[in-house]
Amino acid sequence: MEVVPDDLALIEDRLRHFVDGGLELVFTTGGTGFTPNDITPEATRAVIDRDAPGFAEAMRAESLKHTPLGILTRGVSGIAGKTLIVNFPGSPKSIDQLFGVLAPTLKHTPMGILTRGVSGIAGRTLIVNFPGSPKAVRESFPVVAPTLRHVVDTLRSPGGSRSSH
Repeated sequence: MEVVPDDLALIEDRLRHFVDGGLELVFTTGGTGFTPNDITPEATRAVIDRDAPGFAEAMRAESLKHTPLGILTRGVSGIAGKTLIVNFPGSPKSIDQLFGVLAPTLKHTPMGILTRGVSGIAGRTLIVNFPGSPKAVRESFPVVAPTLRHVVDTLRSPGGSRSSH
């Protein structure tokens, strides 16, 4: 696991690393709000070749069913090479609520999706690639979700963006 400061160039570098490494799916969490440190969408836009706005739009629509604050996420989604990148909000509760909207569509992405597993953190951005089939993603996400809560809580705590492996 790698933790780096909220830095546009560092987040962009980590995304490019995963794209260049041949990952088919990269999820980010956090860094999609309105504060000056919320730069994940900008880093993602710098990496993607083509927008895939339906994922981000669907997540915003679902989020609004749970809270009026759902409109405040600036997350984006797009394709870089053969990698689909999707920005999730940073709230663990939001991740739980929103992943179910995307999971059924992942098997229909042109990438074939999910053959290698890697995860990392860039600033307040958690990057996760789930191994296996779309079915395995749907089955494994509920197991991973409690860990995501812990990681997000850790990153929000003072000193939470220090480097480690």
